[in-house]
Amino acid sequence: MRKLLKIQLACMAVLAILSASHASAFNTSVYTTSSKLATGKWVKVTVPEAGVYEITYDELRAMG
Repeated sequence: MRKLLKIQLACMAVLAILSASHASAFNTSVYTTSSKLATGKWVKVTVPEAGVYEITYDELRAMG
């Protein structure tokens, strides 16, 4: 019985920690109001399978 109580308390502690960190993840005051990624030209490139691909400047130019 005592071992079960310790496990329950440990689980409650973990849940409390996760809840606190999860709540701060959605706190908008910790995020910046602007992003360097908000400007410039962006494209989405489809690849046939997962992996690391190299796309050269010339290839990008050819794609438009």
